[in-house]
Amino acid sequence: MKAEYRVRTATGDVSFTSGVGYVLPHEHIICDLRARWSGGGSAHELDAPDHALGPATIDAVRRDSQGSLRENLMLSDWYLAAQELREAKNSGCALVVDLTVQGLGPSPSLSVRAANEAGLPVVTAVGRYVVAALTPEQRELSADALADEWIATVENGVDGCVVGIIGEIGVSRSMHDAEHRSLHAAALTHKNTGLGVNIHIEPGYGLGTAHEALDVLESSGADPAKIAISHVDYETDLNALIRLARRGCYLEFDLFARSFPPVSEQERLRTILSLVEAGHGERILLSQDICMRHSLLRWGGHGYAHLAREIHPELRHHVGSATTDLLISENPLRFLSIAS
Repeated sequence: MKAEYRVRTATGDVSFTSGVGYVLPHEHIICDLRARWSGGGSAHELDAPDHALGPATIDAVRRDSQGSLRENLMLSDWYLAAQELREAKNSGCALVVDLTVQGLGPSPSLSVRAANEAGLPVVTAVGRYVVAALTPEQRELSADALADEWIATVENGVDGCVVGIIGEIGVSRSMHDAEHRSLHAAALTHKNTGLGVNIHIEPGYGLGTAHEALDVLESSGADPAKIAISHVDYETDLNALIRLARRGCYLEFDLFARSFPPVSEQERLRTILSLVEAGHGERILLSQDICMRHSLLRWGGHGYAHLAREIHPELRHHVGSATTDLLISENPLRFLSIAS
């Protein structure tokens, strides 16, 4: 049965009908990921002019996406972004969420321009990334000061855009005090605005930090039903994922088409199907977290329409259209929805 959900997009509140198109709840459109640079030298040095992304370097970039070229960590071309997002629009996408927050070089007006050119409504975020991406001054802000800043941003907008989600709020492998304050501020902002909260955990280090983050958020008064945990699909431990789902939050599978060993795309799909079979279908979100150039179609990547091309048909084959629409449309709309 189709349902109507009111979502706060960058241009204002819009009603969406579940099952009419799919939603991408975790993407990046204009983004600076150099905080993740793992190569030699400073992240903010410039690559040599003769060492640019292209046929001669793309294989090395695919092998080491965060340590070969700083250019690969920059999504800075709104026109190219519009071309890439148009593929998602043409494959049935109805809404995209841009989770580019402080520490990731957000440029909301350019992201919205790109999405609008592609014919897609977009949700703009407020929040901040992991502590390594923050300045010393940003790290020292109190939770109350952060919450006041974020609530004001929700009320007044940012860069000419309306804000419709909190996060992705960054949590490192070992939670830093500044990240604890980020979570507390996110909970306060959520309670004041009713917006959902997306939490970044580090892929590959288990789900312990997810539980730790949920503990902070819940102790600060946040509703687990409005919290999404990103990057859970590095894990294939079904029991661990079920324990997390039982806390009432959303589990976001957003690492599709990545080369992270040892989890293959089919293993991710099988894990999703097992969660559905175990009765946790209403807790699942699907996205792609595109944040680097080599993931774009221009450079031979999977692009924003990968899920629609490869995963959605598999889901429909295994669980039928109604359950697939629950996963790719109704769940993200429910998570993003705001009260009338």
